[in-house]
Amino acid sequence: MVEIEWAMEAPMRTVLCRSLLVPLAAAYSFAQSGQSIQGLVEDATGAVVSGARVTMTNMGTGVSQTVQTNEAGLYNFPLILVGNYEVKVEMQGFKTETVRNIRVETAAQVRQDFKLEVGTLAEAVEVSANTVQLNTENATVGGVIENKRIIDLPINGRNMVGLAVLVPGVQFGSRTGLGDGMGGFPIPGSGFSVSANGQRETYQVVSLDGVDAKDPRINITNFVPSIEAIEEFKIQTNAFTAEFGFGGGANVQITMKSGTNALHGTFFEFLRNNIFDAEHYFLNFERPANLERLKQNTLRRNQFGFVMSGPVTIPRLYDGRNRTFWAFNMEHRLDRVEAVQNANFVIDSFRRGDFSEILRPTPIGGTTQFRNPTILFDAYTGMPIPNNILPASRLHPGALNILNTYVPRPQFRQPDPFDFNATASVPQPVNAHTYFTRIDHNFSASDRVFGRLAWDRSNLTRNNINPNLPVFVKSAVTNLATQWIHTFSPSMINELRFGFNISDDLTSNPRTDNTSFDMDALGIGQFRVFSDGNRKLTPREHGLPRLNGLPFPVGENTNGNGYDNMDTVQIGNHLSLFRGKHNIKVGGELYYITMERGAANVEEGALAFSGNESGYSFASFLLGLPSSSTSPEGLPLTFPRETRVGGYFHDDWKVTPRITVSGGLRWDYIGAPYDAKGLWRTLDFPGDGAGISGRGAGYQIPGGARIPAIAPAALGSAGAFALFPTQNFFMPRLGITYRPADKWVFRVGAGQFDNINHLNTWTIFNLMPPKSGSLVFNSVTDVAQTINVIGGTGQTVPIQLRRFRPGQPILTLNDPFLQAAGVAAAPRPVALLYVPPDYKHGDVWKWSFDIQRELPFNASLTVGYVGSKGTHVGNSIGNYNQPSPSPDTNIQARRPYQRFYDPATPNLGVQTISTIRYIDSYGESFHHGLQVKLDRRFMRGLAGGLSYTFSKTHGDGESGGNEGVSFQDPLDRRGSRGRFRFDQTHNMVANFVWELPGQNIKGPARHFIGGWQSNGILSIRTGFPFNVNQGGDINTGGTVRPDLVGNPRLSNPTRAQWFNPQAFSRVTCNIPTRQDLCRFGSFGYNVLTGPGQRNLDFSLFKNFPFKERFNVQFRWEAINSTNTPYFGEPGGISFTNVNQITPDGTRMGEIRSLRNPMRIMQWGLKLMF
Repeated sequence: MVEIEWAMEAPMRTVLCRSLLVPLAAAYSFAQSGQSIQGLVEDATGAVVSGARVTMTNMGTGVSQTVQTNEAGLYNFPLILVGNYEVKVEMQGFKTETVRNIRVETAAQVRQDFKLEVGTLAEAVEVSANTVQLNTENATVGGVIENKRIIDLPINGRNMVGLAVLVPGVQFGSRTGLGDGMGGFPIPGSGFSVSANGQRETYQVVSLDGVDAKDPRINITNFVPSIEAIEEFKIQTNAFTAEFGFGGGANVQITMKSGTNALHGTFFEFLRNNIFDAEHYFLNFERPANLERLKQNTLRRNQFGFVMSGPVTIPRLYDGRNRTFWAFNMEHRLDRVEAVQNANFVIDSFRRGDFSEILRPTPIGGTTQFRNPTILFDAYTGMPIPNNILPASRLHPGALNILNTYVPRPQFRQPDPFDFNATASVPQPVNAHTYFTRIDHNFSASDRVFGRLAWDRSNLTRNNINPNLPVFVKSAVTNLATQWIHTFSPSMINELRFGFNISDDLTSNPRTDNTSFDMDALGIGQFRVFSDGNRKLTPREHGLPRLNGLPFPVGENTNGNGYDNMDTVQIGNHLSLFRGKHNIKVGGELYYITMERGAANVEEGALAFSGNESGYSFASFLLGLPSSSTSPEGLPLTFPRETRVGGYFHDDWKVTPRITVSGGLRWDYIGAPYDAKGLWRTLDFPGDGAGISGRGAGYQIPGGARIPAIAPAALGSAGAFALFPTQNFFMPRLGITYRPADKWVFRVGAGQFDNINHLNTWTIFNLMPPKSGSLVFNSVTDVAQTINVIGGTGQTVPIQLRRFRPGQPILTLNDPFLQAAGVAAAPRPVALLYVPPDYKHGDVWKWSFDIQRELPFNASLTVGYVGSKGTHVGNSIGNYNQPSPSPDTNIQARRPYQRFYDPATPNLGVQTISTIRYIDSYGESFHHGLQVKLDRRFMRGLAGGLSYTFSKTHGDGESGGNEGVSFQDPLDRRGSRGRFRFDQTHNMVANFVWELPGQNIKGPARHFIGGWQSNGILSIRTGFPFNVNQGGDINTGGTVRPDLVGNPRLSNPTRAQWFNPQAFSRVTCNIPTRQDLCRFGSFGYNVLTGPGQRNLDFSLFKNFPFKERFNVQFRWEAINSTNTPYFGEPGGISFTNVNQITPDGTRMGEIRSLRNPMRIMQWGLKLMF
């Protein structure tokens, strides 16, 4: 079996390791370097005071800095640590004024003005800072999560993504689970992704201590730091300054803890055990009464570790207080969790080929209705099969081998023969191990450095209700951040950053590298990589092919994922200048991304089964008659490379003491991605070159016509061929803040941002001939006759029987890829990829306006509007070469593009095109939202907040497919415009941290009455939109939406019936008497809305302080404390046979899944000092 190379062995990684010596010797500890304290010094008359001495002291580290106010009376301390500060102002002829406990949050520009009183320096005025900090210096929209809430709020999985959604406009990202963010790849619960203000998680920017922490393939983080090690983090969602680029989604800045002059530490253990938890909603749901109830699904979690920090001290040798500090953290998560799964493993009579039961109407599961009969037929003759019983001699031995070897038998029988008949709690063990260490050092008042290393080593086993289909995943992530801050003068400070993120993963299954397994022995055909010399799949590649269209899952659940080695190297420099009323910042950064990836979309090949070959898909399987076949792509390697360079100029202009204008310009250079070994190729249409070398020529066939060709002409030209040109963005940013009074702020901001497509889009372009590329074949049938039967409601209904079209090759499990001698002359349709030479990365214009108001009780209120308009939004259109609707089931013969030429394989001559997957960049997106934020920072034992968003996000592109990898009609983009999959109309999240009264009680009573604390998060959200499809009945090769013939919405939707299936009618080209239905359906995209969420996470703590500096904390936490189910999407519509127009499938519109778990209790113990 292939193992992840945990050690750095690639040449670039060797260079990285050696290069650490330089930045670690000269890098600084500003976790996030954008913080500052600034302000205006005036006298009692309002005249500015220039030349005043201003001293700032970090109250944790004791490190001080001193500047003088300039001619405008302004001072500025830029690039400072997150923490608490004291600022003192001294000026001859005035009293010395000191403000203590100024809190500086991540990326905050804190304003602290002084109004000096006449007096002597010896006279001191000391005040505490205002705990309410309005954002008076920029128009950035977002929020900061303070440390008290980070460590005390009840967060599922202790993943900080649960805190990110406390910010208005922020939602869990699609790639880590829209419900609770606890999904993700490669390790569920260890990723971070959020959508913000209409921008998908693929456009997020996540930095850990200033260094990119995302993997470049799908743009999510593959690990999250321990909650205990995070000082705080900030999410910017709109109008951020020109300093930030390479993504217009959420800008997430995570600040890790650093040491102080005192030794601090926390040891913790969190436990979960299913004996305290609620049973899964569907575990014993509708379980037959004669069966014993299933035991509650197992949940065992141990999450433990520690964090410690302090000054570096070596007795008698070195005292690092006020100078050198350290921090270290480790956390382990050991999950032994079971997930409830259902399956239809088909009833025993069906497995024997006896389908006589469905010759008469059968009950539809979950309803009181009956479905129409299903008549099986012989597709060779078009005649019905007597009694619906397949002769034993006709059962294909390969199908029986798959059925008996890899498909379990049903556990029970339901009245509906098509209903699920197996339920199980399936183990999903996870082992996650995360570490973090950091060193801070102050060489002098002019030079300060830091180095921080974080790493994660994790693995999981993803089991399935079918025990033959587990998946094994390993993950290794390493992230380095270093910085060096040098002060040239109080008005010129430079910051140098260096870091990298290394993310490796390996996915396998029981057949991976198992030399005893032989795909040929399955008996369902010879699976070969036909484009690569008809070779067999290697032991690393082989496995169970996907068998689609059947009631049960068969095929490797690795889904083509093999392994990834992904590296991102980042270096940046930022210079801050202060001139009068202008705070100027200029800088640039360089990203160099490398990958080595082995993956495919159809690694082992795939076969699909339908009713066109027998009347019922499972019967077609038993007869060995697939409706389509896709040959394996294998697991070809690719070596992507990409360079990104950004530069910016930004100026905060203090126009007046109450007006600040923040303006800037951002330039991003996005280099064209390429394969380092020249393995990427694309289909190329004649005349479509856009000035790119090697594009647009096509191939001239005899007669002078030109047909598409593949570019480049040969493999192996490392870096010589780019799929599309490099791209430059010049993006203006503007923000204006106005303080009409000390407790009011008006802010307006706007700007342009680039949305860079992740590299996952391009890593598929090695799946082209001659090293890969699938052959795609389809069976061709026609209506043979129609038989009238008595339907489920007693009416007469016509049932059509079909037969293979004479002269067309027939797909069988003996020869699913038409390689036998008798059909060797059949065309070999090849699936190809295409990216146009004028492809563009996305960009989005974003704007916002809000009003902030300081309220009594140390609270603040923000009400605002945000909007955006995105262009060049990406889509992957897998059905670009689909034919128009037609009763002709010969899909291949009707495709718009039929022929191509590959100069790398001239021996094959002109070849046949099957599907074309078109990587498109011409979608649009729109977002409008009202946002409300009420917040109280922690003070006097209480913190709380409420965020509410009322918004709509829609368009025709979602950077990965508005409808998966296709449009219903690829020639009608607007026909598929609709709400995005992550759109939520209403989203309200409230939170609180409350130290209950009694904290200061003296004597023995304090051990019982004092030390209690309660915390909670209340989430109320409307549901997500969902689509209704019906399958591929119009012979285009893709799924379509049905007709709308009634009202699909119910006045009182329930779990059992969320929408009205009878409001839909089938569109089909396969009923000769109803050719009026041979067209695309009229129903829109994402019209309906699924169930919403009502959730309360609650916790109760008891603190036991002792010996002044120590505290033991016992915690009880209840995730979904009210045990309210958050249901998933309802099932769609379906039809039991090709003749049915009215939906008659099982459990249509019924919900059988949960987005989030039922109530889970967690117990925790902490020792803090």
